[in-house]
Amino acid sequence: MEQKIHTLVKVNSSSLNWIFTVVYASPRHRERCILWNNLNTIANSHNLPWIVVGDFNEMLSNDGKLGGRPISLYRANLFKECLDSCNMADLGFNGPRFTWTNKHDIGSLIQERLDRLSRPFGFQSSWLADDSFPNLVQDAWSNNPGLYDAIKKFTTKAAEWNRVHFGNIFAKKRRVLARLGGIQRVMADRPSSFLINLEKQL
Repeated sequence: MEQKIHTLVKVNSSSLNWIFTVVYASPRHRERCILWNNLNTIANSHNLPWIVVGDFNEMLSNDGKLGGRPISLYRANLFKECLDSCNMADLGFNGPRFTWTNKHDIGSLIQERLDRLSRPFGFQSSWLADDSFPNLVQDAWSNNPGLYDAIKKFTTKAAEWNRVHFGNIFAKKRRVLARLGGIQRVMADRPSSFLINLEKQL
């Protein structure tokens, strides 16, 4: 299982280069240990600025978890040793304290903070139901553009087209997500059966 993707970023306006790594760690401990070793190897192979983001599928302390069994100190220490040897510093986060939940009732509820990866442009399957969508795709590829230009044109136009054709749907989605965010912030400190049921309804 490949658990990482590396990109060398070159800034044209200067001589600055830096490395950007996206991580999606395995749920299996043994494979995560392979990832920690690989990150150590990479850290020792360059002296460039380095940003690593994503889902490490491991926590450093019980502050990142509510409910369930306590975290494994052995696994947490292995993760911390990797971060220390790579000279990594946590840049913090915005949003709800926890990003994953098992969605159980209050007696067996577990919440954890695992995913710190922002979402890229995403294709929406609902677009295929709109008769005007094929024209959008065809327009992006008109005049035989190169692959990069066609993708850039499509993503720009698709985002605008989406706002016009599906704006009301996504405005409603944003309102629901805002309510969910509020619920999750309260749940991080004061979980209750009422909030669990409201979250499921939303």
